[in-house]
Amino acid sequence: MSSSMSAPMSSSASSGDGMTTNADVFGPACSKLPQGSAPGSLDSMGPQPVASAASTNPLLTKLVAAVKATNLVDTLNSQQAITVFAPADSAFAA
Repeated sequence: MSSSMSAPMSSSASSGDGMTTNADVFGPACSKLPQGSAPGSLDSMGPQPVASAASTNPLLTKLVAAVKATNLVDTLNSQQAITVFAPADSAFAA
């Protein structure tokens, strides 16, 4: 994606294709993820490039701002095999 970002995330591969699914996530904040096919949900973020996917997730606004501020949108979106540990907004506040 170019300078505007349209949501983390690559993790385990229980679906067999390397894409994180709802079954792969765990932890206290995971229930805050949008569900189903809503913007920012794992189902909607999965097929998108990393920076584009992060930008749809309401829990990642500070990460998205940092990616934009450092001009990393195109770099992250152009990667084919990448894992991003995406801290939620609450982690930045802490």
